[in-house]
Amino acid sequence: MRDYGKVFSTFWTSDSTRGLSDDGKVLALYLLTGPHSNIIGCYRLPDGYASEDLGWTPQRVSKGFGELFQKGFATREESSKWVFVHKHLKWNPLENPNQITGAIKLYDQIPDTSSVKPLMATALQKYTSPNIKGFETLPKPLGNPSETLSKPLGNPSETLSKPETETGSRTGSETETGEGESRARARATPPEKSRYGENGNVLLTREEHAGLCRKFTPELTQKAIAFLDLHIGAKGRNEYKSHNLAMQKWVFDAVKEREFRQARASPGAPPGAWKSTAQRRLEANNQAADEAEILLFGKRAEETNATG
Repeated sequence: MRDYGKVFSTFWTSDSTRGLSDDGKVLALYLLTGPHSNIIGCYRLPDGYASEDLGWTPQRVSKGFGELFQKGFATREESSKWVFVHKHLKWNPLENPNQITGAIKLYDQIPDTSSVKPLMATALQKYTSPNIKGFETLPKPLGNPSETLSKPLGNPSETLSKPETETGSRTGSETETGEGESRARARATPPEKSRYGENGNVLLTREEHAGLCRKFTPELTQKAIAFLDLHIGAKGRNEYKSHNLAMQKWVFDAVKEREFRQARASPGAPPGAWKSTAQRRLEANNQAADEAEILLFGKRAEETNATG
């Protein structure tokens, strides 16, 4: 636990925070200065910790994290509850070898399976000056991602200049075609999915999760993830190729349906609040039919009086 956290006055005018709601700003300050934060801005923060410290409900906490994610301020992995503040090291740079050593230890504590670990590695590599003594001890995963990605593609000029062998050689066009196919395969590689839900049964990419939050609100998305997580766990198997499409196709409707039914037990709920969507539609159709019949009866009565 840190004794204090540093926040610059530009916090209130920066692009990262100006568009945040009041709850978003409070949660952002909490992530920077809270009792569970650390020098690298990446740590595990269960809902209960934030709820207790801020006096918020879990739903309010979840909604706040959804806003910070959308604004690019922080990322939280729902399955493990690990949080990463994107620019923490930019605002709080590591200043001496002791902090470098501490940062490495904290980095190693992040689970290798966590989706926030690559983000943290990139931030350490980006915001930590190589001139500080001790930087050379940073983990190997912090190397330049572009260099790592470029190795499988090879150097086209080197490939084209290789001498012919006894078995013959490929032409320049064939080599270029092969390079193009390699790049196409690299582009076609699907984005990595993270596990969401208490049991980690729901698989979504970061973009899919953000899209659901924008379309259905972060609070409803969290409820839908919890619903599908329990559903898959009860089935004992995953029968969906895309959890993103499954959620949009029926999970959100199922969550809303359940909330209608739960309203029956809520004090002061209006009569019929618990009824299902199908029941509501049927009652609406019956009411419309009754009104049409009444109008028809009145019209016939008027015609009878007129002819009498």
